[in-house]
Amino acid sequence: LFQAAIRYDVKWGLNLIIEDIEPKYTIGLLKQERDQTVARLKAEGVYLNNKNLQFPIVPLRVAAISAKDSRGYEDFVNKLVTNLYGYKFNVTLFTSLLQGDRASSEMVDRLIQIYNRRDEFDVVVIVRGGGGAIDLNCFNDYRLSRAVARFPLPVLTGIGHTTNISVVDEVAFADRITPTDAADFLVERTLQFEEFVDSLGVRISEAYLDATIAEQNRLQTAWDKLKIHTNQKIEDEFHLLSATATQLNTITRNLVKDFQTGLTLKAGELGYRVKNLVAIKNERLQSLTNKVISVPGKYLKQASELITQTESTIRILDPVNVLKRGFSITKINGKAIHNASVLKEGDRIKTTFYEGTIESQVNRSE
Repeated sequence: LFQAAIRYDVKWGLNLIIEDIEPKYTIGLLKQERDQTVARLKAEGVYLNNKNLQFPIVPLRVAAISAKDSRGYEDFVNKLVTNLYGYKFNVTLFTSLLQGDRASSEMVDRLIQIYNRRDEFDVVVIVRGGGGAIDLNCFNDYRLSRAVARFPLPVLTGIGHTTNISVVDEVAFADRITPTDAADFLVERTLQFEEFVDSLGVRISEAYLDATIAEQNRLQTAWDKLKIHTNQKIEDEFHLLSATATQLNTITRNLVKDFQTGLTLKAGELGYRVKNLVAIKNERLQSLTNKVISVPGKYLKQASELITQTESTIRILDPVNVLKRGFSITKINGKAIHNASVLKEGDRIKTTFYEGTIESQVNRSE
């Protein structure tokens, strides 16, 4: 188990000096494996992934990994249910072994189940009732530690130990000594949000009150200025209107007087022009009257002569007188024939003489 030497000291007497220890027979082997796991996670760059996540504002939906009959889980749930502020936490248990060779593998499987339902939860909590260093060795497992470090939801641990910190504790978002401490952590985070909302409400109320008072003061100042300005403006406009009315009255009287004088002059001038115009129109009317008396007789005589000539021409051109002179009119289908080329053999034609009419049939056309 170890290599030692016996020495004798004058003061202390016989001593056993341990010079070397075989780690696999001691707790030192577990620490060596733990340190290797931590170094590997840091080398992969995932050691701080879960710690760097944004913690939910109100972590009310909790996925818990624990043994169903675990006293630590009962304490955890009881603390949440009986919290002083009446917050309603919804806890879903994913049962798993928490110690032994199969514990780490089962917890990884539960994390996979939670991952597939990750939209239903705000945070993951791993709780148990404590134990010795050997019992807690499963929480140093590389595969479990890596799953916790890379998990997309914040992971909180409360696995009940005060002297040893496991790798899962290190890579989790936060670790608490006991399950009740983990429950208090969730309650405190929810309380912080409520206090923030309350303080925000107070700040909003105060800001609203300050803004309201400031706006009222601004409006009052503006109203006072507007009132003074309006009164001054009304007074100025009143004086201006009074002066304008007086000036307008004077101008109106002068205009009326000027128009009266102008109208008198225009009336006299208009009377003179009317008399002259009437005289001129009378002279022209007399001239037109004389023309009206003499002109119609002349035009009537000329018209009578024109009518006589027209009657003579009409009598000469009358078809009856033409037929008297030996001419005739030949028609086909009621239309006069002017050219023999329009006729063809067999056409029936009608010929009118001064006295009588004959019908004939075309035998030949030239």
